[in-house]
Amino acid sequence: MKKIKLLTALFTAALTVLPACKTTEANYRSAYDKALAGRENSTAIDSTIYGAHRRNIGSRIALSAAGDTVEVRNQRVKVTEGGGATAEQLNKYNVVVGQFKQSFNAKSMRRRLVDAGFTNAFVVQNGEPYYYVILSTHKTEAEALDAAVSIPKNFPIPLRSPLPYILYNP
Repeated sequence: MKKIKLLTALFTAALTVLPACKTTEANYRSAYDKALAGRENSTAIDSTIYGAHRRNIGSRIALSAAGDTVEVRNQRVKVTEGGGATAEQLNKYNVVVGQFKQSFNAKSMRRRLVDAGFTNAFVVQNGEPYYYVILSTHKTEAEALDAAVSIPKNFPIPLRSPLPYILYNP
């Protein structure tokens, strides 16, 4: 009998405490507002190593003979270990078709491109590290510009803006 009373008391106590643990819309809203405020405070990242790398990225627009425009970004990069290329293969002008914070995602995209017949694709990274999937690498800007504007419309992976662009490695 004592066990039944004890179990009933525990069960009743649990029922009164559990509803208090539920997440409410107000809690979600508060967390969302806090995340937005943090995102808007861009000065916080400027003082970090990531901010320093972002400040060093220069950008301009290149115009092809056919009138197509492609963004050219200046950034120092190196070939990622296991990314499908060697340092000797990396030229000054590179056509970027993917950019990622995780090396796994960049290497996965590279594998899909190789499987689709783009065997020259490889992965590079900057000092942040931020990973870029390079479709082709060229010695001159004109060659890279031609390659960037001639990416087939039926490219196996959908490209979202600002892709593709040319990454100039000084």
